[in-house]
Amino acid sequence: MSNKKRNTNSVGLSDVGIDEVRKALAEKGWTQQAWADHSCTSVSTVKRFLKGSKLYPSCFYSLMKKLDLEVEDGYIRHKTNTDTSPSILSTKDTSYHQVPGVLMTGKFTENKLPRIERTLKHLRILLIDSEITLNNEKGMITVHGEFPEENKELIEETIDHLEKLLESSHVTW
Repeated sequence: MSNKKRNTNSVGLSDVGIDEVRKALAEKGWTQQAWADHSCTSVSTVKRFLKGSKLYPSCFYSLMKKLDLEVEDGYIRHKTNTDTSPSILSTKDTSYHQVPGVLMTGKFTENKLPRIERTLKHLRILLIDSEITLNNEKGMITVHGEFPEENKELIEETIDHLEKLLESSHVTW
């Protein structure tokens, strides 16, 4: 049995949100693969997103931002640890609590891969229910996850170290 903490603040698209995202995707002329590439995430994450599956808030908002969409009340479903069924978020919803999180994308060179892998292994331990993607063919990484406030300093140090190993990177807190 795993003692891994589960993310209780995951969010997903509502049916209205799925329609709006599909329209925005078509307007940009992007395939799911192109959107995944622009977002430095996997096609499987994009497919889950388009089905309304729950994602980390950092990943959810990043995907929306790439399509130049802002989150509105009717677009997202939210799960809390007291309610396992999806509900529509509104500005009056007080059950949503912001959890610190990080989203990082970057490009790397083959010669730094062993050091990057060691750093990612350490980061995996610090983040709660993280998703870390390492694409050797494209030389790209994506890291996103949430963390308890008490790990923030360690995570910032680890992300700083990782940024120094990468050719280019973008971090969103």
